[in-house]
Amino acid sequence: MKLIFCRHGETDWNAEGRMQGHADIPLNQIGINQAYNLKERLKDIKIDFIFSSPLKRALETAEIINESLHIPLIIEPALIERDLGKYEGLTRSEIEKMGINIHLELDNKIPTVESALEIEERIYNLLDKLKREYEDKTILIVSHGGVGKVVYWYFNSPKINGKPTRISDVSVMDNSAIIEYNS
Repeated sequence: MKLIFCRHGETDWNAEGRMQGHADIPLNQIGINQAYNLKERLKDIKIDFIFSSPLKRALETAEIINESLHIPLIIEPALIERDLGKYEGLTRSEIEKMGINIHLELDNKIPTVESALEIEERIYNLLDKLKREYEDKTILIVSHGGVGKVVYWYFNSPKINGKPTRISDVSVMDNSAIIEYNS
């Protein structure tokens, strides 16, 4: 399977440095322009299916990309961003001032926040399924920065007992960034 992962276009909360998580924030005008740029960059690539997070910012990006591809667009709940619970809408510095370290690489359990282990299990299970069911296909995933980090770990990290380890120095992808993987 060839997998092309792209992060959604910019939202107002991205521009303000706010943590979005499950908050359903739409693209802003810059994000819409970024989605059209992605559409242009991907229009000549043979892609068989698009899988998108159900959140507006990802789904809007996927729908714009698909305007030129005209291929099946599958809304996949497992691709939703990490649930940040009561910290959604705050900036990272506001959260850190509360004494909370919300970094995805840590195994800390924060009340109301999806743990690193929980998002890993969700994304790794989906990627294992896609590899089995779409082994000879090219898949485009449109999702979020936290999900992109976990996808990166899945394909690039050393494996222990068959499971990828975390690489702590991986930064979140920029809005509308694309990374390709081959399995």
